[in-house]
Amino acid sequence: MSLLNNFIGKIILPFSDFLLGQSIYKYFKFLTKSQWFSKDQLIAYQNQKLKALIKHSFDNVPYYTELFNKLKITPDDIKTKEDLVKLPILTKDILRENFNNGKLIAKNISRKKFISVGSSGSTGEPLQYFTTKEAYSFNIAANLRGWYWMGYRFGDKFIKL
Repeated sequence: MSLLNNFIGKIILPFSDFLLGQSIYKYFKFLTKSQWFSKDQLIAYQNQKLKALIKHSFDNVPYYTELFNKLKITPDDIKTKEDLVKLPILTKDILRENFNNGKLIAKNISRKKFISVGSSGSTGEPLQYFTTKEAYSFNIAANLRGWYWMGYRFGDKFIKL
């Protein structure tokens, strides 16, 4: 790795995260570490994150509060990915309907933190939804980790088609 690659990866990226309010560098460091997790470590991490997501969704997203109540289940009923069969598939139609009526928007996250994104609609109608800078940062970091697997380093030239 060249001096330029190190400078961009360890100075410029964290500084740009600071300026833009993102966390790409933090998540990139985590992902480069977690790629070496054992199977048991990975499963434990996934289950921990899944339980936190389910609890957050039940507590803060009206659609999921109503869904859990209707299905007569609690967040404690979802502990692993195998338990996800207890929940129905979230379709684009359900997303559209409940996005527009606000039921799929977390009550505990300021709308100022939302980034509006959408799909291209290649399989039909485009889909609009919100994400956060944290989720966006994680996605970019995951892409960068994939690029690293292919030999890319921060500061390398590339062509995107």
